[in-house]
Amino acid sequence: MKRWSVAPINPADLGACFWIDPKDATTLDETGGVITSITDKISGNVFTQTTSGNRPSLVEVDGYNCIRFAGSQWIPCSSVSGVAATTSYLLAAVFKASSTGNLPIFAFRGSGDAIARQFGTRNADRIYSFSTAAVSAYADIASNAVKLLAVGRKQPDVPKMTIWVNGVNVTDAIGGDLVTVEAATTAVLGAYTLAGAAPWVGDLHELVLIQDDASDETRMALEAYLTASNGL
Repeated sequence: MKRWSVAPINPADLGACFWIDPKDATTLDETGGVITSITDKISGNVFTQTTSGNRPSLVEVDGYNCIRFAGSQWIPCSSVSGVAATTSYLLAAVFKASSTGNLPIFAFRGSGDAIARQFGTRNADRIYSFSTAAVSAYADIASNAVKLLAVGRKQPDVPKMTIWVNGVNVTDAIGGDLVTVEAATTAVLGAYTLAGAAPWVGDLHELVLIQDDASDETRMALEAYLTASNGL
């Protein structure tokens, strides 16, 4: 894992509008390692799974708690606040994929259930991200290892999407030009839709969204924080 030349900065101090962190027990409602709900640390959005058989697990990996999705497990949020329309954002996550197929790790959805920021994996060795259905980026990743992913949408001089994995720009395919990504109204962890279509399989350690700032300086400070906070 890359060691950063910049100091780590807490996501809240970087202006994050959304932050999922299962290491923070105060954000979790869980019993016996089964998660009923988890709350976004910035805007207070609550993800809740009311069906016991579809609840993911809270597990410890190398001393750090994460959410384990083992198939047919996801957590929806039926009403999202604090995630406004934008042309620029950073979406960063620490995860390990075990999935086969083209499956979302996380999705915000907007009006009419349209994609409004999403990322996922394809067969555990390829990452993809959409800011809208028409604007996307793809990259190959190594299988069976914990990844630190950062997706940047519209840097000042590059009005496209860019994917970094463990601090390296790995983008190998880009589709679509700059558009405004609409405000999120719902969201889901571990699947494509609130109803659980295309459930992902893997471990999600942490997830952060920063709006209106996709600068390299902010990205590197966030990557440094996530590296330190997850023992990478």
